[in-house]
Amino acid sequence: MNKAIITITLLFISLSLNAAKQAPISNLDIKDAKKLEIRSGQIGPRSTLIFYTFKSEKAVLKIHIDNKDKSFPVTATVFVFDKSVSEEDLKKWLNNQHSDGLFPNIPKPSKNIKVPAKMFKLLSKKVTSNKKSQFGSFENYNVKLKADEYSDKISIKINSFTIDTQVYLKTK
Repeated sequence: MNKAIITITLLFISLSLNAAKQAPISNLDIKDAKKLEIRSGQIGPRSTLIFYTFKSEKAVLKIHIDNKDKSFPVTATVFVFDKSVSEEDLKKWLNNQHSDGLFPNIPKPSKNIKVPAKMFKLLSKKVTSNKKSQFGSFENYNVKLKADEYSDKISIKINSFTIDTQVYLKTK
């Protein structure tokens, strides 16, 4: 009985090691990514969305900076797509994330990996201008964030980076 348990355990360890070799952790470095930043929509200023597309990894890091208060809370998710997804289809998926969903047949991510909010730290914020529109009054902030290194230890590793961006804060 003990020999059977040992044999099964060794087999499980061997299979686990082989699986780890087949699926290496993707190293996501912002320097290698294409950045898309969205701050306004059809109904005026909105919370800030930043998308970093890692073309060779078929992955997108989506960062959402909320504009409801001056703490500018951040949420982030990494979307991983099948290696067969084309660059054009990835662009369509990106467009649908911030617009009115023009493209009906877009790829679905094979993995959605939530990044812990504690990874992001607000380094600075400064009002640079005011904007009035039919949707209200907004203060435009220059915001600097620092993102610590993060890994889910299974499929992705994000190197540390800083973000200089702008966020509209609704005042009225």
